[in-house]
Amino acid sequence: MRTAERTLQAIRKDPNCLMAKSVEKWIPVIHMRKDLFGADVQALFEGYVLAIQATSLSGLKPHVDAAIASEEVCCWLRASGRFQIWGWRKLGSRWKAKRVRIVSAVNELKAIYLEDAYP
Repeated sequence: MRTAERTLQAIRKDPNCLMAKSVEKWIPVIHMRKDLFGADVQALFEGYVLAIQATSLSGLKPHVDAAIASEEVCCWLRASGRFQIWGWRKLGSRWKAKRVRIVSAVNELKAIYLEDAYP
């Protein structure tokens, strides 16, 4: 299972999530996936929209660095969206995600590492 599918499955189990959808699309001509505003999944919650970029734990740091430098993520946050990156790894027989929230600080974006979560 791809990390985006695992993320979608996990976020849909959150009782506060109203709806979640994959927002990446496959472009067959170039054999690539294209994200929407830097995210693979968007989830609707009461009062906010969360965009999530899914990756492996080993890909977490490069994705955090890319999000902090991204104009798309900056615009997403300015439009009152929330943005997280989930780095997945297998612990024993279970999959766990380390979550990083990207927030807007004074004239810059910064990363806040959250507790392990999901499921």
